[in-house]
Amino acid sequence: MVRDGKIVGLKGSSNGRACVQHACCGVSLQVDDLLHFKVSVVIQEDGMAKTVVKAVLIQDGTETCSIGFLPRQIAVVQRKRDLIAERFGQVIELYDLSESSAKKSKSDRNQGMASYRLLEDIPSHE
Repeated sequence: MVRDGKIVGLKGSSNGRACVQHACCGVSLQVDDLLHFKVSVVIQEDGMAKTVVKAVLIQDGTETCSIGFLPRQIAVVQRKRDLIAERFGQVIELYDLSESSAKKSKSDRNQGMASYRLLEDIPSHE
């Protein structure tokens, strides 16, 4: 399965990952859901500001919940951040549902994980 990247923190509810409908927005994520990647600044528990790339769920053509973040190594390098900012993707795998014990373990260590494919990179079957 070809993937473009990973999303982490699906089971966390801090830093905007909770809303009036969900105690933890990332838990509602499903395969084939559409996402918008946005650069944002969050305030950590120690009061320090941190630049992140958040994954925002799109439902019925509208941005809804922040469900997780792209890994730190993408967010801290501006060149990498700029390549993904304001792009759209589709969830292709939820690691908690994988048959791979390694992926399930990795998901547990990262508070839930998923992989995505950028929409511009989807090949045609023609």
